[in-house]
Amino acid sequence: MRCPDIVRRSISSDKKSVLLQVIVHPNSSKPGIRIDEEGVHIHVDEPPKGGRANQALLKLLKRKYKLKANIKHGHTSRSKVLEITNIDTDTLVQTLCQDVESN
Repeated sequence: MRCPDIVRRSISSDKKSVLLQVIVHPNSSKPGIRIDEEGVHIHVDEPPKGGRANQALLKLLKRKYKLKANIKHGHTSRSKVLEITNIDTDTLVQTLCQDVESN
């Protein structure tokens, strides 16, 4: 399955924001995004204690992809739903897939 198809499967949207389902991998040696048949995986280098992995997740999205996001569901789980504002679905898919395909 191609990257855009996988990312679109992980997205829902409304008029104000895009919801993206992700799987977070704390304590990773190489932070970044990986997309495979299971969905969108985000690797962060912080441990899942005291909200540090969540903060690293939001910081990675903001710094690397210029995305303003917050965690809508899954604050204490590896499976999360992120609410991303100021972007449309097509642009989000293009942004994530372009970075994954260039690695």
